[in-house]
Amino acid sequence: MKIEYKFIAYGNTHYKEAVALRIALFFNNMPNALSLINDSEEEKSIFLVALKNDSLVGVGRLTIDGEIGVISQMAVEPKEQGKGIGKEISTVFVHTCKELKLKKVVLSARKTAIAFYENVGFIPEKDFYASKKTGVLHKNMSLQL
Repeated sequence: MKIEYKFIAYGNTHYKEAVALRIALFFNNMPNALSLINDSEEEKSIFLVALKNDSLVGVGRLTIDGEIGVISQMAVEPKEQGKGIGKEISTVFVHTCKELKLKKVVLSARKTAIAFYENVGFIPEKDFYASKKTGVLHKNMSLQL
């Protein structure tokens, strides 16, 4: 099955599916999950979705902050992980940031995702910290463009 990648805006047709996937993977069973998704960056971000048979199987969020691209809330359906979907979303975001002539791309990776992002070219910075939203250990990572 071929995966289609498509940029969508806040509120787009596939946006609700993207919210549901991010809640399921990051904020499941948290009573304030929707408010954690709807942070100060949500409405001003663009989203890249991965579609299989027009069903959402992956999503990433890109926010432009001056000369920096910020990737956040990358999520791929568990049964679709390991098939290159997350790598493609990351690669498209990096390419987009290069086209916009940004200076670097940053993200905050869960401890379990650091090796994944290193394989895409991101470099870990400093120590681990607990996410303010979930308490899960993360590490800031960056890629100079």
